[in-house]
Amino acid sequence: MHRTLRLPCRHQPRRRCRPREQIVVVGTNLPEAEETGPNPIIAIDREQIDKAGERTAADFLRNLTVSGPNGLPTSNNNAGFAPGASSINARGKIVGFYFDSSGNGHGFLLSNAAFTTIDAPGAIFNVATKINAEGEIVGLYIDSSSNVNGFLLSNGAFTTIDVPGTTFTVLTGINPQGDIVGEYRDSNNDIHTFLLSNGVFTDIEFPGATFTDLEAINPRGDIVGFYEDSSGNTHGLLLSKGEFTTIDVPGVAQTYGAFDINPRGEIVGGYIDGSGNGHGFLLSK
Repeated sequence: MHRTLRLPCRHQPRRRCRPREQIVVVGTNLPEAEETGPNPIIAIDREQIDKAGERTAADFLRNLTVSGPNGLPTSNNNAGFAPGASSINARGKIVGFYFDSSGNGHGFLLSNAAFTTIDAPGAIFNVATKINAEGEIVGLYIDSSSNVNGFLLSNGAFTTIDVPGTTFTVLTGINPQGDIVGEYRDSNNDIHTFLLSNGVFTDIEFPGATFTDLEAINPRGDIVGFYEDSSGNTHGLLLSKGEFTTIDVPGVAQTYGAFDINPRGEIVGGYIDGSGNGHGFLLSK
């Protein structure tokens, strides 16, 4: 079953939230993994996206050099990138995406040791980005016209969710209440981020930022992501109760951003150290 939801254009004005104090991550209890040998695959990470001159993972996927069907790499070697898991909920259900032998991308759900492919009807490429506690899944798919569309999979039914008047919508997070965060491109090809709640799209951008990206939303409505300042540096962000907070790891070259937040408000993200190495972090109250 599939239906398309193009909600009436009831955009609210951009949420004018005032910046709050800056959060500085002082350390982590997570051990660093040691490299045991050459890694034959390349994962999509912030560094790869930046080097490609793109702003988001969706842009990176859309603009890959043609090396296989639909412009996607044909194998998970140094010419391409590695698919994998992108989200896990409290019940242990995992979503992500994979490539088949023809280089076509598919979303997947791993539940009770069983894999289920997640493909929107008529799609040529699919990515499942997040799953909430209720088992609802959001993501993106590319259709035969190369339009990027958001999707919601709930109770076995696909719903296309597109910001009105656009051909590029990506859904990046969903909470148990069904509130969704994501991004879209306007007619000038500029990227905007939004919250979809109770059928209303609200644009959300960090004050003074040149670029904002929202990655996840928890049951309390707290939103995490990252933004780029006027100097081109990225920072993590938290939007809670109408106030923005910058999240920076101290003494590092750059904080990639905050990528997920759980019901307790614990945040995970990534950063680059002074030697150019990437690390993850956990911010726990």
